Amino acid sequence: MRVRALFLSAALWLMHAPAKSQINSDGESTVRGIVEARFTQGLTVELYDAAKHHTVSYDINADGAFEFRGATPGASYLVRVINEHGEAVYQGNVIAGAPGAAPLIIDVARNDLAAAAGDTVSVTELRCPPSRAAVSAAARAQRLSSRGDHARAAESLEKAVAASPDYAEAHTNLAAQYLHLGRYAEAVTECQRAIDLKPSNTPALTNLAFAYMHLGNSEAALSSARAAVHIESGNAQAHFVI
Repeated sequence: MRVRALFLSAALWLMHAPAKSQINSDGESTVRGIVEARFTQGLTVELYDAAKHHTVSYDINADGAFEFRGATPGASYLVRVINEHGEAVYQGNVIAGAPGAAPLIIDVARNDLAAAAGDTVSVTELRCPPSRAAVSAAARAQRLSSRGDHARAAESLEKAVAASPDYAEAHTNLAAQYLHLGRYAEAVTECQRAIDLKPSNTPALTNLAFAYMHLGNSEAALSSARAAVHIESGNAQAHFVI
């Protein structure tokens, strides 16, 4: 059983359409869009505000429609769609309150959920594969993460890395949970351990960039993001940090 390495923000299919938005009398913007998918059940949309280091999640309606209220007009946001397994199947940037903007159309239906870059097994894991208990704990963490229970997901992943210290994907995913929880210094430690185990680990490099950005270390954030882009030139999250 394979457990996919998670980004805090992971990109697959991306359509470069700005979001439709309206500005209310209070000076706040509402961002609206539509997710096109074979099945929308279990999908959620997240809006990440890099300036405020804040993420808000919304369930997608049966018709695929969603909207974000209370956005800051003119601000740039990171939008991603998460499936029921906790995997990101879309990511893109939107500008709230852009005049004359078209609706944001997210085409998940075309996405075959190909493995993300860096989703390989490390040499260390080949020599010493994770135990069944570790894999089970990591899988449980993904289910908890998909429900937004990042605290318990982190606890489950802590058990996974305790059982199998060389489990690179568990370290990567634990870092992602720490980012959700605002535990940025711990996220740095887990990302670095994941990269030591698997140097081409673009999810860990990208999450490391986000962690450093939150900690105010722009030089280290830029270095990590550039390393991720060097491996995966189309890495939208790393470009976002840069």
